[in-house]
Amino acid sequence: MKEKIIIEIIKGEGAGQKYEYEDAERVFVGRQSDCGIVLPEKTVSRYHCLLDINPPTVKLQDFGSLNGTFLNDIKIGQRERDKSWEEASRDAHKEYELHDGDVIGIGKKCKLKCTVEEPDIMAISGAWDGTMPDGVEDEENPAVYDGIGFMGNEAAAEEPEAVPEGTIETAEKGRSEAADWSKAAEKTSEKGQSEAAAWSEATEKASEKGQSEAAVWTEESVEKTGKEQRVDSEAESEKVPEEEPKEEPEQKDQKHDEEMDKILGELLIAILGGKQERPVGPSPVEGFDKIALLGKGGMGEVWKVRENKTGKLYALKTMLPQIAGDKKARDMFLREAKLTEFLDHENVVRTYKTGFSNNVYYILMDICEGGSVDDLMKRHGGKLPINLATFIILQALEGLEYVHNVPVQAEIVKRGLFGGRREKLMDAKGLVHRDFKPGNIFLMDKSDHPVAKVADFGMAKAFQAAGFTTMSSEGMVKGTVPFMPRQQALDCRFAKPEVDVWAAAASYYYMLTGQFPKNFRQGVNMWQILVTESATPIRQRDSSVPERLAQVIDRALVERPVIGCNSAAALRYDIIRALPEGSRNYCMDIID
Repeated sequence: MKEKIIIEIIKGEGAGQKYEYEDAERVFVGRQSDCGIVLPEKTVSRYHCLLDINPPTVKLQDFGSLNGTFLNDIKIGQRERDKSWEEASRDAHKEYELHDGDVIGIGKKCKLKCTVEEPDIMAISGAWDGTMPDGVEDEENPAVYDGIGFMGNEAAAEEPEAVPEGTIETAEKGRSEAADWSKAAEKTSEKGQSEAAAWSEATEKASEKGQSEAAVWTEESVEKTGKEQRVDSEAESEKVPEEEPKEEPEQKDQKHDEEMDKILGELLIAILGGKQERPVGPSPVEGFDKIALLGKGGMGEVWKVRENKTGKLYALKTMLPQIAGDKKARDMFLREAKLTEFLDHENVVRTYKTGFSNNVYYILMDICEGGSVDDLMKRHGGKLPINLATFIILQALEGLEYVHNVPVQAEIVKRGLFGGRREKLMDAKGLVHRDFKPGNIFLMDKSDHPVAKVADFGMAKAFQAAGFTTMSSEGMVKGTVPFMPRQQALDCRFAKPEVDVWAAAASYYYMLTGQFPKNFRQGVNMWQILVTESATPIRQRDSSVPERLAQVIDRALVERPVIGCNSAAALRYDIIRALPEGSRNYCMDIID
């Protein structure tokens, strides 16, 4: 049995109705028709209270209701009679953890009962025992990903021979190994270097590790023929005693291949004129070395890594142990990450490989040397010039439009009358990001016209599953709430692409002004503001924003009754039409 939270109306209109939650969700309770639990009774406030659900945990927070919220007949929140609801919404409201059997009193006539159902096995501690979710690929248990779930070994046997571990198919970019070396030779020529000089440089680097190219090739020759001897007399004198165990031929071959991959990678970098960065240690993924730590956050770490075989650089994102310890988060992380392997667009960060290795869950993806838009804003003093901000957001909207319409396979879960689950795959159209923000737009370089890429699809969902997005009792603005429309807060599970479009408009607003569209303030309940307040017109933040462009942004940030702009393509088109001539010329290379 899966852990579950059940909220049942036990008194008032709708008594007997039950709401069941197996996944993380925020549920607003109140008289308003768009609340998750609607109690149409006059002593209930419009948005009376909030349930922050993450099975088996659930927390309750009053929203400054007129007639109070009660927990087991003890009042936990109510605004003073001389205060309006708007004034009370500015107060901080304490949150309370609920337990199985707790009763919530809403207003004067309504009561809800909380039931916490947990699996019949031993209580889950959250500690990870190192085992992997069923079907996840590792070295001992090869599996094939079928678009959303996993197929077992029988299906894998029917697939074409897999590419060896640790390699990335360069054929996707239409380049062959011969073309790479030809291109490398051309670059060498341009820099006035000779092939001999490049080989010399590579040999010098190899010798720093106590190897010479000649020794490596001579060793290979000895292994193959058994007739030739080492050229290096010192190596000849250092013979292994017969009583010591000898390396198996397969082990020697593997070591030899690894060393040759590194030498060839160094050689390629030397020929291309690149600067060789020394590794700081091996990565969890075989065939790659860690070069530098790019960032660290609530979900995990991101490392710059280099592939030994090609010398190419990638970004490697790994999950932190406290999140990898949550099975629900692990499963969601891998499922969402696997799905992004099918995304292939210039303005979406490419995922090359996902999986589990050396007790680490990871994603291998494009490296973006320019960092995030958040980083760029810091370098510019907190906000961006209109030309640069527009150049970035137009590309990000291209990426969103592609993702919202790309064909995918969705997993549909149907529940039987007796609690059983039946899963099937069906074709679906597009993905919803749910966590679009400046921090998830990455730049390929630090130039004035950088290529922008949307990143981190599915990360927020896995993060939430691990229980890291609960309410803040102090009412502080945390996470990505400022870039979330009220529709997503009220119904996150069924969020549609337009929530990403609203978030894109909010991100553009933030890039131009350095401020959020809504007035989030210290000590103010952020969820109340999110659901009840509207965005401040952008020219009230910064009057230098061109009026026609301001109208486009303000219209896109409308939320009632529906979001003002329902597609990324439409918002992109409206922005381009409203641009002043100078900004239009700056963005000419990306305007169709």
